This record gives sequence, structure tokens and C-alpha cells, in this order.
Amino acid sequence: MLNEFEVEPDYYIDRAPDAIFIPNPEGETKATQIFDEDPDLFDYEREVEPILQVLVGKSIEHARIEVIEEYEKEELLKHKRRFFQLKEAELMETQKLEEVRIRRNDEADRRNLQMRTAKNQNVAAEKKILARLHAKKFLQFFKRDSLNTLIDLGALRRPRDYGVGIQFVPRLYNQVRSDMQAHHNNHLQLDQILNDSMKVYAVSHKQAI
Repeated sequence: MLNEFEVEPDYYIDRAPDAIFIPNPEGETKATQIFDEDPDLFDYEREVEPILQVLVGKSIEHARIEVIEEYEKEELLKHKRRFFQLKEAELMETQKLEEVRIRRNDEADRRNLQMRTAKNQNVAAEKKILARLHAKKFLQFFKRDSLNTLIDLGALRRPRDYGVGIQFVPRLYNQVRSDMQAHHNNHLQLDQILNDSMKVYAVSHKQAI
């Protein structure tokens, strides 16, 4: 990065143009001899004035250069201060816009969350209502149907029915079985008696023939 303090400005000083250098013609030699006796040959006031003017002009020129440098330095500082002020103002404005954008995004996210929450709550409420109706409809005849099913399966019986099934029915079955066995035995005995009688009659009839 270029340092602004090291930049040399272009100085413009309003002064007379430089004299045109005219060299001395060659081949011509001149000499001047000054004697102290003759004071008219050297006038101090007249001879020193041009040198003094040059020295004063150089001093003034350097002073003007220094003043210009100081002025330009102050201008650069003012420019830098204005630049930093504008930069700070733009940065603050950018931060404000960023905060506004963040707030808007947060507000949009919050509204979307509220909408999703409300939608989920409505869906949950509808599901609860449907579940309640289904449960109510299912449980309306659940007790009756369950009792009938248990009764049909034999898992739930009345004491009278249970007593009949445990005591009366087995006894009745055994009694019926025993009666049937006795009846069967009686039939067998009758058949045996009839067979024996028929054999006796057959023998008698055969002998009689």
C-alpha cells in the first residue's frame, strides 16, 4: 500500500521564467582589474541586491513549499477523516439493514413455526376426535359382545350352567351310558335266550318230523 505521506506533490509557483543561457563567444578574453583606490569600480549595494533577492526568493520558495506540503497534509487528513466517517456511516447503515433483514427472517420463521404448530394442533385435535368417536362406537357394545363371546367360548358361564356342566352332565352321561350298556346286555341276554329257545324248538320240531 502506498504511503500518502511519502508522495511528493507537484508544486506550482508563479515566478518569472528562467533566463535563457547565452554562452560567451569563444575567442574573446576580457579582464577587469579592481583597485581599492577607485571606489567607483564596485558598488556594494548594487552588487549585493541581486544575491539577496535570490536568497530571499529561495527562502520564500522553500517556505511556500513547506506551506503547500502542510496544506496538502491537512487536506489528506481531512479527506481520510471524511472517508472514515462515510465508511463508518455506511457500515452502520449496512448493520441496520442486516439487523432489519435478520428481524424479518426471524419474524417469517416465527410465523411459519406458528402456522406449522397450529396445523399440527388441528391435525392432532381431528385425530383425537376421530379416535374418541371410534373408541366410543367400538366400546358401545363391547361389554355385551365380549360377554357373549366369552359365553359362546365357554370361558364365562353361570353358576347353574357351570354346575350342570361339571356335575349333572357327567352323571347323566354316566347314567345314560350305564343304562345303554345294561340295555345292550339285556338285548344280548334276550337274543341268547331266544337263540337257545329256538334251537330247542328246532330240535324238537326236527325230531317230531
